[in-house]
This record gives sequence, C-alpha cells and structure tokens, in this order.
Amino acid sequence: MPIKTKSLEQTFFSWLVSGVCIALVIVTGLVLYTLHMGRGQYIASAQESSKTIADLLQANLHASVRDIDLALRKAETEFRSLHVQQQFDTQVFSAYVRGLKERIPDAASIRGADADGMVVYGEGIDPANPVRLTANATGKEMFEHTQSDRNLVFGLPVKSRISGQWVLPVARALSFADGRFGGMVYANISIAQIANMFSALSAGTHGEVTLFDAQRRVLHQRPRQRMRWQTV
Repeated sequence: MPIKTKSLEQTFFSWLVSGVCIALVIVTGLVLYTLHMGRGQYIASAQESSKTIADLLQANLHASVRDIDLALRKAETEFRSLHVQQQFDTQVFSAYVRGLKERIPDAASIRGADADGMVVYGEGIDPANPVRLTANATGKEMFEHTQSDRNLVFGLPVKSRISGQWVLPVARALSFADGRFGGMVYANISIAQIANMFSALSAGTHGEVTLFDAQRRVLHQRPRQRMRWQTV
C-alpha cells in the first residue's frame, strides 16, 4: 500500500512538472511571437517614416533646384546671345548675373567664372583680384565637369573664399556663339539652409538623414558626421 501511494505521488509530480514545462513553452512562444510582430510593425513604421521624410526633402530640394536651374539657363542664354551679337561685356554680364539672384531666393549667391576658371561674374567679386575657381581639387573637379557635361552639375560642399560661407554649388556651362566652352555660372545653396531643412524633419532618436549625389558622395548629413570638405 505505501508503495502504491508513492507511485501515485511520483506520477502526479511528473505530470505537474510536464504541465509547467508545456505552459512555459507556450508562454515563451507567445512572448517571442509578440516581440517578432512588434519588431515587424516597428520596422514597417520606420520604413514608412523614412519614405515620408525622403519625399518631403525631395519635394523641397526639387523646387529649389528647379528655380536655380531656370536662372542658370537664363544666364547661359544671355551669355551666348551677347556673343552672337558681339556685344559681350564682362561688367554688363556680371550685373545681369547679380540680377538673377532675385529669381532664386533659396540661393546664398550666384556667380560665374570665365573659360580660364577665374570668378569674374556675379556677387561679391573683386574685378581687380578675381578668385581662381580651379585653385583646389574641389573647384577644379566641378569646373572640368561642366566642360564635359552641359547639363546641371552639382559640386561638393565647399567653404567659399569670397563669402566665407559653407555652400553647395550648382552649376551650368557657358558657351560661346560657336558652341565652345566659355566658362560656367553657378549658384550657391547655403549648407546652413539645408541643415535647417533637415532639422525641421524628425528622424527619431536614432534616425539619420543623408543627402547623396549621383556618385553616392555625402553632400550633407544629420546628425553631422565628419566629412572632408574643402575651401574654394
């Protein structure tokens, strides 16, 4: 009789342990499933937020770049027209370039360089002591790029030697009447303005907003990382 009682107690204990183990497995599974579903929802929400931020930035930047492109096209057309009429004058064209600033309020400045890479048109220049755009690698790269690509060209962020501001230059080539390269005209977008635009958009606690060019080079980033920019 005692042996039978002990056997029943052992059996009951075994069932109890088994039941507890099964319950723990079920609870653990439910917890893991809930965490998995929560993680999936978090990722989906983050992706949707990222797309919204990207769409907003694209719309804002596209509007600014469109206005700049239209102004630079006008400068390009005026440059060619004056040469066709053989009425080109450096000071007159420089004044025309300065006047285009009213059409592009998002640009910090608008200037132009001649075929030798000397900045002789637009705002803040000193005709007696012009700045050479090709004095460093960044300016030289943008200048050479406009010679090979007669479309809109984006430079890397630079510190302007004329204004001292950090800017993102956007340029177009100038052409003589016969189509030869005659220099370039460019507008500078203030990096501070881009930074303010980025700051106005919430990317979350650990979020990061990065602006790339066609070569996947970083033009601006928030939060700002260490990037090697030059002075031009």
